[in-house]
Amino acid sequence: MFRKSSRIPTFLKNKHNGYPTTASEIVEPQESWIAVWPSELAIVSNTGDWQVYEWFEIEAASWDSALRELTIAFVDPAIETLRVRFAADANEQLLTMVHERVERSIVCRNYVDLPSGSMAYGQIRRRADESLFVQILVSAQPTQADMKEIAKLESELRDMVGLDF
Repeated sequence: MFRKSSRIPTFLKNKHNGYPTTASEIVEPQESWIAVWPSELAIVSNTGDWQVYEWFEIEAASWDSALRELTIAFVDPAIETLRVRFAADANEQLLTMVHERVERSIVCRNYVDLPSGSMAYGQIRRRADESLFVQILVSAQPTQADMKEIAKLESELRDMVGLDF
């Protein structure tokens, strides 16, 4: 059931990326595993259900050592924040890799206050294949006047990295 070299269960082998770089057993959201590869993070239940997230889908991750809990917030507000509680002490390699991979996926970011009073937040993000794309999040439904500022924000972000329209 386990690979001899690293104590990573064989059921964590991903058909596209092979074995994870590192993995840890977790007790919440259910007894399962968190596994990370250079291109993605997965929560894998002991029954074989996989939830896979590419790094650019993750907005931020934070560690609470008292609770042994990793909190993962997603860019898409429709995806509920994930709270992962470790079964034992934290896997420092895993925590470092999560932080490094999320940060690496963010190339640059900028904010703009919109005429309506809401805010737009833009980022250039990097996919696993190294391609770049723009993410724009707006705190409220944008108005026509807001759309001009949002377009300007996107243009500025693209100019920062030489990304064509």
